[in-house]
Amino acid sequence: MGEGRITILALDAIGDLTLRQPMLAGLVAAGFDVTVVVRQYVASLLPHLHTELVPIVSTISAWEELAVDDARDRLAALAKAIRQSAPDVIVVSAYSRTWLDEWALALVPGARRVGLVDRAKAPAAGAHVPYGLDVAPRPLDVEVPCSELDHESVKNASLLRALTGHDPEHCPVLHLTDEGRATGRAILHAHGLVAGQYLIGCPAGAVNHNLKAWPIESYATLLVATFRDFGLPTLLVGAESERPALQSVVARAGGTSVLWCGGRDDLGRLVALIATSRLYLGADSGPMHLAGALGVPVVANVGGGHWPRFLPLARPAFVGTQKLPCFGCGWTCRLGQPRCLATGTEPFHAGIRWILAGGAEGLRVDPGVALDNETSAAIQQLGDGAVPRTVIQRLDAALGRSSD
Repeated sequence: MGEGRITILALDAIGDLTLRQPMLAGLVAAGFDVTVVVRQYVASLLPHLHTELVPIVSTISAWEELAVDDARDRLAALAKAIRQSAPDVIVVSAYSRTWLDEWALALVPGARRVGLVDRAKAPAAGAHVPYGLDVAPRPLDVEVPCSELDHESVKNASLLRALTGHDPEHCPVLHLTDEGRATGRAILHAHGLVAGQYLIGCPAGAVNHNLKAWPIESYATLLVATFRDFGLPTLLVGAESERPALQSVVARAGGTSVLWCGGRDDLGRLVALIATSRLYLGADSGPMHLAGALGVPVVANVGGGHWPRFLPLARPAFVGTQKLPCFGCGWTCRLGQPRCLATGTEPFHAGIRWILAGGAEGLRVDPGVALDNETSAAIQQLGDGAVPRTVIQRLDAALGRSSD
């Protein structure tokens, strides 16, 4: 497509933006002037991705409800900023486009529109569009084929290839600033921690999908065992909204962990704290992808909602899960509570031991308990109605857990 001005719509979350780092760096290397439209709470991450990225900060998202007048004012400000970026190309980088993506795609009629298309799936039914907007899906000038099950890094590589003809040169990489390093050292000192001698813990880490959170009791048990066997304390991190859950972990873990919660402006501090940790231990979350991009090994409890699209790219990485036939539900769980998160601690303890012993490479996945054919068939046959109690009981018996 050549050089010019390109505007990337990236109105999603921390992990999504982190996984786009190779694509964004590749666009800059190809000579594009790159503007990235991001949500307010992730804007401070952009300098860690590449110093030449120009931000447009959106104060509105597709997943919140605002008063109509407030929303229209925010949309007007966002529209003005996108138009002033005067893109030759506008890219919607998310696989699942929202009404806000569709609205933004139409703002610059002369720009070429580029996005991902899964030709194996029927077009999604039109979502509710708020605030009285007239938003219809816009045809793309360049359709980049993909499969829903492709890892997000593969999707991003396909976008870069369509825009430049080149593949990414590396996996996601984040860069620390001197200020970030200094701030991180100060926080560690205040908590009595030493760089390289603590775990970074993020069991909640699921602001966008709280079903992904690691069960508190099993996580706290794992922290106790890890401290006992490896002498590594844990710095628990999360957003203020996650503080109660994290405090419960601290209380149960009996002095093996300390807590740091950040606000909207603390993303740079979080990056610095993760960068000097020995290992990430937590849920499938944005901080998990930050860890991978900072060269920190990962041990994660990953459920099936978006499997395998967001598996960690850290090398080495260990993932525990509970494989179920209903993987790929998009976190619209039919089972009341997700049974796809691992609840035992031993697989994760073994994963930690594998990494800390040195020489670990690649990705290991523990798939959990193998289900019998009858249980698998019962789950596969679930429709849209209420899940029969007998199915839940059969599954819980197979997994060795008590039904609620």
